[in-house]
Parts: sequence; structure tokens; C-alpha cells
Amino acid sequence: MKKMLITISLILNLLFFIAAFYILFKKGGINVLKRKMGVAYVYKHSPYGPYYDQRKDLFDTLPRDTSDIIFLGHSIIDGCELAELFNNPTIKNRGISGETTEGLLNRLGNIVNIPPQKIFIMTGANDIGYGMPMKEMLGNCSKIIDVIKTKCPTTKGYLISVLPVGLDYDKNATKVIATFNEGLKNLAEKNEYIYIDLNTAFRNKDDVMDLSISNDGSHLMGKSYQIFKEKIEPYLY
Repeated sequence: MKKMLITISLILNLLFFIAAFYILFKKGGINVLKRKMGVAYVYKHSPYGPYYDQRKDLFDTLPRDTSDIIFLGHSIIDGCELAELFNNPTIKNRGISGETTEGLLNRLGNIVNIPPQKIFIMTGANDIGYGMPMKEMLGNCSKIIDVIKTKCPTTKGYLISVLPVGLDYDKNATKVIATFNEGLKNLAEKNEYIYIDLNTAFRNKDDVMDLSISNDGSHLMGKSYQIFKEKIEPYLY
């Protein structure tokens, strides 16, 4: 009798596990179980993450033209409908939220193989957030300019400053941003690019971005992009 009960128990447990694995498979497999257990999904395709690869792959397949005005950069660029903001269909948004200077350098190939009319570059904020060495950040920016000038010698280039951050950020960030922006300005002058200072327009008397401009001390609200438009538009034509 005891052996029979054990056998029945083993059969029931086996059926339970078979049913559980079947349900798990139908609902998405092992990654679902990992999420339920709080285990992070390990992305193995590139060091820049799935969103970067999704955007880059999209950009690589979109049509390009020598009349294009390209905006490259991180979330400030990615988060705006630029063609609508400026009412200009030749503007192409090639921003990727979370991108670093290294990530931007990595994906330049299919952007510059057809020389655009103009390129606006806004990068560096995420590097600063990650505590990257200043030499490395500015070194990557210099390499980005070198690639563009080599592949697109007739393309006009513009470097846009990193914006200020809010009070909730590390107080040292303001100094690092100022140093980086000064480095960008020097790179622009050295390479005959135009440096566009947005930092001044977005910071208050305490040298930080306040909640009237940003709801998180880093990204822009809709009305704030009107300031962005006002400062950038003179360089479009």
C-alpha cells in the first residue's frame, strides 16, 4: 500500500511538472520564469543594449539623402519630434536614449556613407552620469568629428552643449558639465564646427535645471523644447 501511494505521488508530481513547464513554455519560456524570480535578462547581442540595437537597425534601413539635416544624440534628441518641431521634413532624428559617446561613434558608419547637408551632435550627458573620464569623453567626440570630416567633408557640423541637471543630482555634476562643455567648444573651434550653447538657456540662477523646465531634472517637457527650437533654428538655414 505504501509503495502504491509513493508511486501515485511520483506520478502526480511528474504530471504537475509537465503541466507547469507546458504553461511556462506557452507564456514565453525561461525568460518569463527569470522575470518572476527577479533575475535580470542578460542581453548578449551588443554592449549597448536592446534599445540601442533596435534604433540603430531602424536607422540603417531608412532612406537617406544629401539634403538631410541629421540630429545625433541621446534622450534629448530621441525624445523630440524634431521634423514637426521645426516644421522641416528634411530633419532626420537619429537620437538614441541612453547613448554614450562611444555608442555614437560605433554607429556613425551608415549615417555618413551618404553625406548629409548638416549634422547636429548632442552627446556626453550619459558619459558624465556614468563617471567616464573627461579625456575619454572628449576623445570620443574628437573621433566622431574626425569620422564625419573624413567621410563628409562638405557637411556642416554643429556641437550642442550638455544641458544642466537638477538639484537632486550630484553637486559635482555641474562642474563636470561645465568642463565638458568647454572642451566641446574648443573642439568646435579647432575643427571649424559651430558650438551651440544650450546650457545657459536652460539653467537658473543657481546653475541648475529647475522643475519649470524639466520634471525630472534631466529631460525636457513639451514647452521646454520651444526654447530648444529658438536656440537651434537660426542654424538650420
